[in-house]
Amino acid sequence: MNNDIQVAAAYDYGIKRQYAEKNTEYEVTISGNITLIRSNVLYNEEDMGKNYYEKILEISQWGETGLTNIYLGNCTKLRKIAGPSENSFINITNFIQTFLNCESLTEIPEDLFSNCPNVDSFQSAFENCIGLTSLPQNLFSNCQQVTDSG
Repeated sequence: MNNDIQVAAAYDYGIKRQYAEKNTEYEVTISGNITLIRSNVLYNEEDMGKNYYEKILEISQWGETGLTNIYLGNCTKLRKIAGPSENSFINITNFIQTFLNCESLTEIPEDLFSNCPNVDSFQSAFENCIGLTSLPQNLFSNCQQVTDSG
């Protein structure tokens, strides 16, 4: 077994990086344009598709990459997410199940959805996030187009 983790979807070529040591935390930076972040496409080829999305511990910065979709569902070890840059989420239209089952997530930045003018749904966005005991009071205050908050 090696430490290769590949980020890919069925319709693209993916990104592959081998890390030198197992059981070590690494900071990974994604730059340039990336429209989609999906935790359910993280896998290790040599482990016959074993999922590694539980290895994501923190999002320390979102940047402005052109994101249109984020799904970090089942990242059970995700403990912290950063607030966005000014236009990090400007192109996103929904946050459906974005943080589904992120049970180690204990707090959310109040400005997380501060610049999401086109979002119409937060359906199950924080479902089964058992570490969250409350949401910031103004978390959704700038999301005027929302029709489904369930």
